[in-house]
Amino acid sequence: HDTMVTARVLDSTLWQGDFSLDACAKRLGFEKLDTVKTYLLANKLYTVEHVEGKKTQQKKLHFSLAPWDLIVPYGERDAEITWQLAARQLVEIEELSAQAGTLPPLSQVYQNECRLVATVAAMERRGVLIDREFCANAIAKCGETLQSTCALFANSTGKEFRDSNLLFQEVFAGEQDKWVWGEPSAVKGKRTPSFDSDVLASFSHPAAKAVLDWRQAKSDANYFHGFLHAADPEGVIHANFNQHVAATGRFSSSEP
Repeated sequence: HDTMVTARVLDSTLWQGDFSLDACAKRLGFEKLDTVKTYLLANKLYTVEHVEGKKTQQKKLHFSLAPWDLIVPYGERDAEITWQLAARQLVEIEELSAQAGTLPPLSQVYQNECRLVATVAAMERRGVLIDREFCANAIAKCGETLQSTCALFANSTGKEFRDSNLLFQEVFAGEQDKWVWGEPSAVKGKRTPSFDSDVLASFSHPAAKAVLDWRQAKSDANYFHGFLHAADPEGVIHANFNQHVAATGRFSSSEP
Protein backbone atom coordinates (compact mmCIF):
# COMPACT_ATOMS: atom_id res chain seq x y z
CA HIS A 1 0.00 0.00 0.00
CA ASP A 2 1.46 3.34 -1.10
CA THR A 3 -0.33 6.28 0.54
CA MET A 4 0.76 8.74 -2.15
CA VAL A 5 -0.44 6.54 -5.03
CA THR A 6 -3.66 5.66 -3.20
CA ALA A 7 -4.38 9.35 -2.55
CA ARG A 8 -4.45 9.88 -6.30
CA VAL A 9 -6.70 6.87 -6.84
CA LEU A 10 -9.14 8.42 -4.38
CA ASP A 11 -9.02 11.91 -5.91
CA SER A 12 -7.11 12.48 -9.14
CA THR A 13 -8.21 16.14 -9.30
CA LEU A 14 -5.83 17.19 -6.54
CA TRP A 15 -2.68 19.11 -7.39
CA GLN A 16 0.59 17.15 -7.53
CA GLY A 17 1.84 18.42 -4.16
CA ASP A 18 -1.41 17.42 -2.46
CA PHE A 19 -0.54 13.71 -2.68
CA SER A 20 2.45 13.95 -0.33
CA LEU A 21 2.38 12.44 3.14
CA ASP A 22 2.47 15.92 4.66
CA ALA A 23 -0.49 17.19 2.60
CA CYS A 24 -2.56 14.03 3.12
CA ALA A 25 -1.86 14.09 6.87
CA LYS A 26 -2.97 17.70 7.21
CA ARG A 27 -6.29 16.92 5.52
CA LEU A 28 -6.87 14.33 8.25
CA GLY A 29 -5.86 16.69 11.03
CA PHE A 30 -2.36 15.25 11.61
CA GLU A 31 0.85 17.30 11.63
CA LYS A 32 4.30 16.00 10.76
CA LEU A 33 7.17 17.13 12.96
CA ASP A 34 9.21 19.97 11.46
CA THR A 35 12.11 19.82 13.95
CA VAL A 36 14.46 17.99 11.56
CA LYS A 37 13.72 20.27 8.60
CA THR A 38 14.23 23.35 10.78
CA TYR A 39 17.56 21.99 12.05
CA LEU A 40 18.87 21.14 8.58
CA LEU A 41 17.90 24.52 7.13
CA ALA A 42 19.36 26.43 10.09
CA ASN A 43 22.69 24.57 9.78
CA LYS A 44 22.68 24.71 5.95
CA LEU A 45 22.79 20.92 5.68
CA TYR A 46 21.36 20.82 2.18
CA THR A 47 22.33 20.95 -1.47
CA VAL A 48 20.82 23.53 -3.83
CA GLU A 49 19.73 21.84 -7.03
CA HIS A 50 18.27 23.12 -10.27
CA VAL A 51 14.82 21.85 -11.17
CA GLU A 52 15.04 20.10 -14.54
CA GLY A 53 13.41 22.10 -17.31
CA LYS A 54 12.86 25.14 -15.08
CA LYS A 55 14.78 28.20 -13.91
CA THR A 56 13.91 27.57 -10.27
CA GLN A 57 16.06 25.91 -7.60
CA GLN A 58 15.22 23.60 -4.72
CA LYS A 59 16.99 22.63 -1.51
CA LYS A 60 17.67 18.92 -1.08
CA LEU A 61 17.90 18.31 2.66
CA HIS A 62 20.49 15.84 3.97
CA PHE A 63 18.36 13.95 6.49
CA SER A 64 21.21 11.52 7.19
CA LEU A 65 23.07 14.37 8.92
CA ALA A 66 20.29 15.08 11.43
CA PRO A 67 21.09 14.27 15.11
CA TRP A 68 19.78 10.94 16.42
CA ASP A 69 17.62 12.57 19.09
CA LEU A 70 15.80 14.55 16.39
CA ILE A 71 15.52 11.95 13.63
CA VAL A 72 14.09 9.16 15.83
CA PRO A 73 10.90 10.95 16.95
CA TYR A 74 10.61 12.42 13.43
CA GLY A 75 10.64 8.91 11.91
CA GLU A 76 8.27 7.56 14.55
CA ARG A 77 5.77 10.32 13.86
CA ASP A 78 5.98 9.68 10.10
CA ALA A 79 5.34 5.96 10.67
CA GLU A 80 2.36 6.69 12.89
CA ILE A 81 0.83 9.11 10.38
CA THR A 82 1.43 6.69 7.48
CA TRP A 83 -0.33 3.89 9.37
CA GLN A 84 -3.30 6.09 10.27
CA LEU A 85 -3.54 7.49 6.73
CA ALA A 86 -3.43 4.04 5.12
CA ALA A 87 -6.18 2.77 7.44
CA ARG A 88 -8.41 5.74 6.53
CA GLN A 89 -7.71 5.29 2.82
CA LEU A 90 -8.68 1.60 2.90
CA VAL A 91 -12.00 2.44 4.56
CA GLU A 92 -12.67 5.15 1.96
CA ILE A 93 -11.87 2.78 -0.92
CA GLU A 94 -14.33 0.19 0.40
CA GLU A 95 -17.03 2.84 0.86
CA LEU A 96 -16.58 4.21 -2.66
CA SER A 97 -16.40 0.71 -4.16
CA ALA A 98 -19.78 -0.09 -2.64
CA GLN A 99 -21.23 2.92 -4.50
CA ALA A 100 -19.73 1.94 -7.87
CA GLY A 101 -23.01 0.87 -9.48
CA THR A 102 -22.30 -0.41 -12.99
CA LEU A 103 -18.68 0.85 -12.97
CA PRO A 104 -15.78 -1.40 -11.98
CA PRO A 105 -15.29 -0.94 -8.22
CA LEU A 106 -12.50 1.37 -7.09
CA SER A 107 -11.00 -1.53 -5.15
CA GLN A 108 -9.97 -3.09 -8.48
CA VAL A 109 -8.09 0.07 -9.46
CA TYR A 110 -6.47 0.16 -6.03
CA GLN A 111 -5.38 -3.50 -6.28
CA ASN A 112 -3.86 -2.86 -9.71
CA GLU A 113 -1.91 0.10 -8.28
CA CYS A 114 -0.64 -2.05 -5.38
CA ARG A 115 0.71 -4.63 -7.83
CA LEU A 116 2.22 -1.84 -9.90
CA VAL A 117 4.00 -0.39 -6.84
CA ALA A 118 5.85 -3.69 -6.42
CA THR A 119 6.73 -3.77 -10.13
CA VAL A 120 8.01 -0.20 -10.06
CA ALA A 121 10.12 -0.90 -6.97
CA ALA A 122 11.73 -3.84 -8.79
CA MET A 123 12.38 -1.68 -11.87
CA GLU A 124 14.03 1.03 -9.78
CA ARG A 125 16.18 -1.48 -7.92
CA ARG A 126 17.29 -3.32 -11.06
CA GLY A 127 17.93 -0.17 -13.12
CA VAL A 128 18.89 0.19 -16.76
CA LEU A 129 22.27 -0.94 -18.07
CA ILE A 130 23.94 1.48 -20.48
CA ASP A 131 26.63 0.83 -23.09
CA ARG A 132 29.54 2.96 -21.85
CA GLU A 133 31.68 2.28 -24.92
CA PHE A 134 28.89 3.32 -27.29
CA CYS A 135 28.31 6.54 -25.33
CA ALA A 136 32.04 7.35 -25.31
CA ASN A 137 32.31 6.75 -29.06
CA ALA A 138 29.25 8.90 -29.71
CA ILE A 139 30.72 11.74 -27.63
CA ALA A 140 34.01 11.50 -29.53
CA LYS A 141 32.14 11.61 -32.86
CA CYS A 142 30.24 14.69 -31.68
CA GLY A 143 33.55 16.29 -30.73
CA GLU A 144 34.82 15.82 -34.28
CA THR A 145 31.67 17.43 -35.65
CA LEU A 146 32.03 20.38 -33.28
CA GLN A 147 35.57 20.99 -34.51
CA SER A 148 34.70 20.66 -38.20
CA THR A 149 31.67 22.97 -37.97
CA CYS A 150 33.70 25.62 -36.15
CA ALA A 151 36.29 25.42 -38.92
CA LEU A 152 33.60 25.69 -41.61
CA PHE A 153 32.10 28.73 -39.88
CA ALA A 154 35.51 30.42 -39.68
CA ASN A 155 36.32 29.67 -43.32
CA SER A 156 33.01 31.06 -44.59
CA THR A 157 32.90 34.16 -42.36
CA GLY A 158 36.49 34.93 -41.41
CA LYS A 159 35.42 34.99 -37.75
CA GLU A 160 35.90 32.57 -34.86
CA PHE A 161 32.71 30.70 -34.03
CA ARG A 162 30.63 31.66 -31.00
CA ASP A 163 26.96 30.83 -30.45
CA SER A 164 26.32 34.54 -30.11
CA ASN A 165 23.33 36.61 -31.18
CA LEU A 166 25.52 39.67 -31.77
CA LEU A 167 27.92 37.71 -33.97
CA PHE A 168 25.05 36.25 -35.99
CA GLN A 169 23.57 39.72 -36.56
CA GLU A 170 26.87 40.68 -38.15
CA VAL A 171 27.44 37.47 -40.11
CA PHE A 172 23.89 37.16 -41.46
CA ALA A 173 23.28 40.87 -42.09
CA GLY A 174 22.86 40.13 -45.79
CA GLU A 175 19.75 38.05 -45.09
CA GLN A 176 18.05 40.50 -42.77
CA ASP A 177 14.81 40.13 -44.70
CA LYS A 178 14.51 36.61 -43.25
CA TRP A 179 15.17 37.59 -39.64
CA VAL A 180 12.48 36.94 -37.06
CA TRP A 181 12.29 39.57 -34.34
CA GLY A 182 11.50 38.89 -30.72
CA GLU A 183 9.44 40.91 -28.27
CA PRO A 184 10.88 44.17 -26.84
CA SER A 185 12.94 43.59 -23.69
CA ALA A 186 11.40 44.65 -20.40
CA VAL A 187 14.48 46.71 -19.47
CA LYS A 188 15.48 48.71 -22.55
CA GLY A 189 12.52 48.03 -24.80
CA LYS A 190 14.81 46.93 -27.64
CA ARG A 191 13.95 44.04 -29.95
CA THR A 192 16.55 41.46 -30.89
CA PRO A 193 16.38 38.99 -33.76
CA SER A 194 15.98 35.27 -33.13
CA PHE A 195 18.45 32.85 -34.67
CA ASP A 196 16.79 29.62 -33.65
CA SER A 197 16.88 26.52 -35.85
CA ASP A 198 13.87 27.42 -37.99
CA VAL A 199 15.30 30.85 -38.80
CA LEU A 200 18.80 29.57 -39.56
CA ALA A 201 17.38 26.86 -41.83
CA SER A 202 15.94 29.60 -44.06
CA PHE A 203 19.37 31.24 -44.65
CA SER A 204 21.46 30.49 -47.74
CA HIS A 205 24.78 31.46 -46.11
CA PRO A 206 26.90 28.29 -45.56
CA ALA A 207 27.66 29.45 -42.02
CA ALA A 208 24.02 28.92 -41.10
CA LYS A 209 24.32 25.18 -41.83
CA ALA A 210 27.50 25.10 -39.76
CA VAL A 211 25.70 26.65 -36.80
CA LEU A 212 22.83 24.15 -37.09
CA ASP A 213 25.21 21.19 -37.24
CA TRP A 214 27.23 22.56 -34.30
CA ARG A 215 24.11 22.92 -32.15
CA GLN A 216 22.95 19.40 -33.01
CA ALA A 217 26.35 17.93 -32.17
CA LYS A 218 26.44 19.88 -28.89
CA SER A 219 22.97 18.60 -27.98
CA ASP A 220 23.90 15.02 -28.86
CA ALA A 221 27.11 15.19 -26.82
CA ASN A 222 25.20 16.44 -23.78
CA TYR A 223 22.66 13.65 -24.29
CA PHE A 224 25.28 10.91 -24.15
CA HIS A 225 27.21 12.64 -21.34
CA GLY A 226 23.98 12.46 -19.35
CA PHE A 227 23.99 8.64 -19.45
CA LEU A 228 27.60 8.44 -18.27
CA HIS A 229 26.95 10.99 -15.51
CA ALA A 230 23.85 9.22 -14.19
CA ALA A 231 25.22 5.65 -14.26
CA ASP A 232 26.68 3.97 -11.19
CA PRO A 233 30.16 2.32 -11.25
CA GLU A 234 28.62 -0.81 -12.84
CA GLY A 235 27.12 1.25 -15.67
CA VAL A 236 23.55 1.00 -14.36
CA ILE A 237 21.15 3.95 -14.10
CA HIS A 238 18.64 3.83 -11.24
CA ALA A 239 15.76 6.30 -11.68
CA ASN A 240 12.50 7.02 -9.89
CA PHE A 241 9.38 5.91 -11.76
CA ASN A 242 6.41 8.00 -10.66
CA GLN A 243 2.81 6.80 -10.70
CA HIS A 244 1.37 10.06 -9.42
CA VAL A 245 3.41 13.07 -10.66
CA ALA A 246 2.22 13.76 -14.23
CA ALA A 247 -1.02 15.78 -14.30
CA THR A 248 -2.37 13.55 -17.08
CA GLY A 249 -2.01 10.41 -14.97
CA ARG A 250 0.78 9.00 -17.12
CA PHE A 251 4.01 7.56 -15.79
CA SER A 252 7.02 9.83 -15.45
CA SER A 253 10.67 9.27 -14.58
CA SER A 254 12.94 11.51 -12.50
CA GLU A 255 16.25 11.73 -10.63
CA PRO A 256 18.34 9.17 -12.52
